[in-house]
Amino acid sequence: MAQNPHPDHYTVLTNNTLTKDITLFIGLVIPNVLDISKLKDSHDELVKHWPILGGTFITSTKPYSFTTGTTTDFQSRTLPTTLATTLPFDFRTPLTASAPSPTLHAHAGGDPKDTVFHFESMRPMNKLPTTIFALRVTLLQDATLLGFRAPHHLVDGKGMFEIVSAYATTLSCGAESLPRLVPPPDVHVLRGNGNEGVKLSELVEGKDDLPETVKEGARFVDPRENFTLGLWSLLVFIGRLLVKQVLGPAVGLGEKGEERYVHVSGACVGDWMKRCQVELDKAAERGELEEGAGLQLTKNDVLSAYWLKANHAASKPDNSPIDLMYNLNYRPHLRPASPGTTYLHNSYYNIRANFPSLSAFQQLPLSRLALEIRLCVLRNKQPSAVRKTLQFMEDTVNKVLSPGVPGCRADFLPFLSSWTTFDYNGLDFSGACEKGREGRVEFTHAYCGFPGGIEMRPFGVTLKDGKGGYWIRTWLGKKAWEGHEKSWEF
Repeated sequence: MAQNPHPDHYTVLTNNTLTKDITLFIGLVIPNVLDISKLKDSHDELVKHWPILGGTFITSTKPYSFTTGTTTDFQSRTLPTTLATTLPFDFRTPLTASAPSPTLHAHAGGDPKDTVFHFESMRPMNKLPTTIFALRVTLLQDATLLGFRAPHHLVDGKGMFEIVSAYATTLSCGAESLPRLVPPPDVHVLRGNGNEGVKLSELVEGKDDLPETVKEGARFVDPRENFTLGLWSLLVFIGRLLVKQVLGPAVGLGEKGEERYVHVSGACVGDWMKRCQVELDKAAERGELEEGAGLQLTKNDVLSAYWLKANHAASKPDNSPIDLMYNLNYRPHLRPASPGTTYLHNSYYNIRANFPSLSAFQQLPLSRLALEIRLCVLRNKQPSAVRKTLQFMEDTVNKVLSPGVPGCRADFLPFLSSWTTFDYNGLDFSGACEKGREGRVEFTHAYCGFPGGIEMRPFGVTLKDGKGGYWIRTWLGKKAWEGHEKSWEF
């Protein structure tokens, strides 16, 4: 595609319609007091260099669309308090590299939730914002809190990290050092300059390379098995969430949700990974694996398996199926952007790991659960699977879509979003510090704002802690937290 300026008003041809009403928030803790004027100037400079960020989010079009512009949605405040008082959450103590088991920590992100980072940025009932990019700065006596916001319809987790990383670079080196932002390949121009893009399904590259020990033709790779079309299905989905999370607890027929952080040290994940790999290799030698012999697990496989297993460790066994909705970034399978350029896009879709029954699931060791997740990822990242899923997204971009199909569990699908490849703790905001001081990120606080203020449950976001370990921000019911409280026994 020719490298034209961004059009004044545009949408995209390929997008995940499930996320069109979701807002992404990132809160960062910097253990130093930053210079507000420098933060504001860098925000202005970034928007000028990447004018998409200064535009507006239009929800009256179908599908939703964006304009470019020069708006800088920036606000700051100074509070006469310390970090320990403002954010009463001890994220420093558990960061020991050798902790042998997970630890649970009460959530403390402000009341209402997360407003300590995103004051006057979060809207009632998570109503979608009109501006595309917002930054909120809170100066404390001993720290700075940065709150970034963007619509999920524009960016996924990786895109959000690109924006925050670009801002940090602008602060230190100036916006001229950034890659040139170009329209996404699938841009659809509504007004202004720019060539029309192509559907992303036409840009998938590579050939399938499924390992010999992985079976072809597995269920739940075709997206039509994982999602339901139609307004009625969406209303049923929303109604089920409301009954489960609001009406049920009010009349004593359900559990109230509770949000906590789970911390898992790098040593703990490394130990799990080693043990699981040994178990699988021995099972393969004995001929006990139906598929997957010789596959190497990743840390995310094991960490995700732990989270899923812990969620249901204390549940009463039954014969209904259980699933895990997982996120897969498909951009590595597309033709790369030209050297020196980048683009912002919501480039992910949901994949589904299915287990026939909760009873059978609870009997599986951690190694087998991790293997099932690895198999799910491998099947869904084949170019043919990516192409088919993108075609489905393109066909349904103007339709009502809901996750899950008939037969899903009453407690619905656990959702886990892995952000462990985004190194927020490696970002440096020293450009706004006094000379000789550092502006490294000490803690990252991620949040997905769902429409209507609904809280998905079970739902988790995994992030690195900067010390080799991981935080999992998780919202569960009482019974699920009972499972986590004994999860070290796995």
